[in-house]
Amino acid sequence: MRTYEGEIVETDGQVAVKIPKELLEKLGWEVGDEIEIEMDEEKNEIKMKLVDKGLMDWIDKFIKRYQSALKELSQE
Repeated sequence: MRTYEGEIVETDGQVAVKIPKELLEKLGWEVGDEIEIEMDEEKNEIKMKLVDKGLMDWIDKFIKRYQSALKELSQE
């Protein structure tokens, strides 16, 4: 396991974590990619991974297809 250093910065009223470009390239991530952040509260640690775009596309299609049924179910 290799350790990298980053920095927490505030810009335009938002907070961001800067990570080395080398790490981004090794992960195959690009600026603008969506990530999922998982927190282990006992260890006070986080784990980040790329959002599965295939799953997100499937969820979007599912919601569009069944939108009226989902709306009815939410009102019951």
